[in-house]
Amino acid sequence: MLHIPDSVTVGVVGGGGSEAAIVDALLKDTRLKKVICIPGRDGYRRDHRVDCWSDVPADNVKKIMDETADTHFDLIVARQEVFLANGGADAFLARGIPVVGCTQDLARLESDKVYAKRFFKDHGIPTADFAIANSADEAREIVDDWMLKRWREKVVQKAKGLAEGKGVIIASSHKEAYAAIQNLMVDGPLKKAYPKAAEQLVIEEFLPGREASVTVFSDGISFVDCPVFVDHKHRNEGDKGQMTGGMGVYGPDPLFTEELRQKVMTRIVKPIIAATGYKGVLYVGLMIVNDEPYVLETNVRPGDPETQGFLPLLDSSFLELCWGTATSQLSEVKPVWNRTEAVVALALVSGPYPGALADTDKGYAISGLKEAEKLGIQVLHAGTKLARGSDGVYLNWGGRVLYVVAKKPTFTEAMRLTHAAAELIKWKDREYRADIGLKAIWALGHGM
Repeated sequence: MLHIPDSVTVGVVGGGGSEAAIVDALLKDTRLKKVICIPGRDGYRRDHRVDCWSDVPADNVKKIMDETADTHFDLIVARQEVFLANGGADAFLARGIPVVGCTQDLARLESDKVYAKRFFKDHGIPTADFAIANSADEAREIVDDWMLKRWREKVVQKAKGLAEGKGVIIASSHKEAYAAIQNLMVDGPLKKAYPKAAEQLVIEEFLPGREASVTVFSDGISFVDCPVFVDHKHRNEGDKGQMTGGMGVYGPDPLFTEELRQKVMTRIVKPIIAATGYKGVLYVGLMIVNDEPYVLETNVRPGDPETQGFLPLLDSSFLELCWGTATSQLSEVKPVWNRTEAVVALALVSGPYPGALADTDKGYAISGLKEAEKLGIQVLHAGTKLARGSDGVYLNWGGRVLYVVAKKPTFTEAMRLTHAAAELIKWKDREYRADIGLKAIWALGHGM
């Protein structure tokens, strides 16, 4: 039997769309006394049990620990990758507070792609062939060898460090590969935005296939895997344009069979947990090639926007799932997933995203939120801010601004509902991808 208090105060570290979904899921449990978001968003405060410390940044572990010195927490849910990479879980664990999140050492599985690729290779975990470049000149030499001598048509270049999901470039020509090196390592926009991310570069083979996102909650011994979703990283429809942190998801993935699941658990998830004693949430980004899974990346927290997708399908307590993970009682938790309905989640973004927003790109009033919610969809705040002195007027204040999430019996119905909601919500230069969900409909042989 799971041992959990009757009244629980939870700290949620982060302030995006995934954290909004986590807060909504926690609020469904009557044992939740309070949830304190660090920093959270104004749009989270739609229940009296929610508080947001908007002046405490999620990446500043020292400030978080100083500010929370006199605050009682029963549980911490860490969604922000920089918080974990900077030792945030370690700091709360040292206080004796259970954490859904891994230690700083294990956070390297996300924060250091060079470490992660070598880890996969050393432990026999299937992944793309790769090389490591320590300088721009070395990166060019590798590209010359791969594309001019080995005749590889595409290469994938990944910044070693954290770049909010934007440090990956797929080059389809030698010229594009050189431009990517310039962008990531020398003086391009990505170098300027994330100056330390690409001090080393992972150059890997391009795997032709289809992507899938696996999420696992692990207490170091037992684990629970969530419904599999399909993310859309490219900015534009048809999987074209720049890489982003994610423009939306659909799921459960209709092509992800039980046979494929067993391969992923046996060859990838279990070896990672066995080698590390991993405790927290493990996200595995996969490429499926001829029904064989290969790891593209691992994240050490729930994915964004995958979390917005799988949480609406959880019919049991999310608080229990988190508590069991953090207190090594996961074997006592039996999650109940709704596997009969489909979820589509769309990111509504400010036009320049994933590029940096200028002051002239943000601060515009968002209309249609109440009308959209009346359709029966979930609206999650990711990059909004409440206008001062207003009666519930929100402004766009980031790249990914809002998510609209629909759960319906079919992907066609869910997709139509998200589009209807997205068209009601407006601000200057509001954009979204209108094709998210189409792959599922095609896979099932259904028409719109």
